[in-house]
Amino acid sequence: MTQIVDIDQFEAGLSGCVIRMRPRPSDAHPFFADATVAALVADAMAHTKPVHLSGLSGTGKTHFLGSLLEVAENLDLLCAALDAPRWPQLRVHRIPVGVYETPNEMFYLPRVENFTSVEEPQPVLRALMAAEEDAAALHVVWLEELGRGITPAVQSSLLGLVGEQVIHEPRGRVFELPNVAFVCDSNYAANTAGQFVLYDLDQAVARRWLRRITMVPLAPEHEVAVLKEIMPEATDTQVRQVVALAVGIRRKQSEGALRSIVPPTIDAELECLRGMCRGLADVRTNVFTTLLGHCDPERDTDEAETVYAEAFGVQVKTTTPAGEAVGIL
Repeated sequence: MTQIVDIDQFEAGLSGCVIRMRPRPSDAHPFFADATVAALVADAMAHTKPVHLSGLSGTGKTHFLGSLLEVAENLDLLCAALDAPRWPQLRVHRIPVGVYETPNEMFYLPRVENFTSVEEPQPVLRALMAAEEDAAALHVVWLEELGRGITPAVQSSLLGLVGEQVIHEPRGRVFELPNVAFVCDSNYAANTAGQFVLYDLDQAVARRWLRRITMVPLAPEHEVAVLKEIMPEATDTQVRQVVALAVGIRRKQSEGALRSIVPPTIDAELECLRGMCRGLADVRTNVFTTLLGHCDPERDTDEAETVYAEAFGVQVKTTTPAGEAVGIL
């Protein structure tokens, strides 16, 4: 039986289960994290080791990091269970690093004040200054969407930041910061066809991230357990059909098909289930306006119909040669 463990019941060495994390005020439901991934990330952060979380879109990287870092209790409870350092305070600095075009912009940007150009400290520099002023707290610098248009020049500037306890900013100021942990999320690990990132990750930069974790969707049996907990009104059959559909979509996408379909997420699966429970439309319409929504009719229709038929055990009529070839008449 799949085990969902509340985060305050988590114990070191517990694997093969899912942790129910404390939700943020804005969350519709808690985040359910793979226990091993949560433990590895929390332990690295507590020891201020750089963490690179990568993977396909829709695997929950941002939601996981948000839950872990924006609810300080989550990180503290994991650290307590892991016998890792427990910091008295947690400060998080979320920085969309993809907006920078040059290295200097990460630290300073000019602005006009009283007809004079002055350099205004930017989020990276402000994070370092905050960490210096508040040495008792753990300051986590979260570089968001590292793979979205990060130029080689900006990547090279990370060499003097990530994993460094002594940091030199462009104007000569020196920071000694044993209380700063860097974390980033990206699609680099999934960039097999160049569809997710504009620039390759420089190997020198990649080496700076000492904990490198590829996020994957929860195992099907874990997804079933999570969906049942969040939406108890759904039947067992409905839940298993939706999970089977999500698994089928991911399989097709790994084979290069269904590129027009957004990768499945727990929230999209929940919306599909909600529609099925509410009965606002027939099952097929509900599926093709949620998990299979925006399917390209010229390219992906046959594959979408196939994966729908497999998950829901129905026959789908099609007159295309591809449809006849896969036997879904």
